Amino acid sequence: MAYRTVSYEAATLLARVPPLHLYAEFLRRTYSRHRRIKENGNYNEVSAAAVRLEEWDALREQWRTHVTRANLPGRRTREAIGPSFEDWLDRSSGFLTYRLTQLLTGHGCFGTYLYKIGKEDTPICRYCNAEKDTPEHTLEVCHFWALERGELAAAIGQNLSLGNIVARICNSKERWNAFSVFAERVLQRKEEDERRRQQQMILDPG
Repeated sequence: MAYRTVSYEAATLLARVPPLHLYAEFLRRTYSRHRRIKENGNYNEVSAAAVRLEEWDALREQWRTHVTRANLPGRRTREAIGPSFEDWLDRSSGFLTYRLTQLLTGHGCFGTYLYKIGKEDTPICRYCNAEKDTPEHTLEVCHFWALERGELAAAIGQNLSLGNIVARICNSKERWNAFSVFAERVLQRKEEDERRRQQQMILDPG
């Protein structure tokens, strides 16, 4: 569900792949500078690599600025990853699973999302009856997930906002794994319960 429906801006950030328009501009600038160096007779592997590195750094800075634009889609993902932009791009470990993607985008088995796409008639949390079931509610509030939340907090700390979680997991394989375990356990249960509810509605539509 999450991979098919997330915005382009969120998907490129999650995948650590620059948006196409920024990458195309990077290629154009790099090619132009390489051509000028060749015309001046100063082209070699060292100068070419230096130019590419400079332009790549410029691309990353443009991308960092780009993700802060208020009018872009993928707000939840951008706000979670944006403050840790460099650490997110440069991390040496951490595999992004389907269910981690759901937590970082909100596109998954959450009442607000299911309500938005017409699979639920209300955005409430089915576990505690809170008005809105969001990733933040699941991570930080809903008492039904207290055990899983406690285990996650033991690894990451008491601040379980998405932004703080991203900041904490980028440089720690152990913390990343703890977040992944939380996502797998909680969202698998939510998905199974949702399937049962949908099946029950088919069997007993009244």
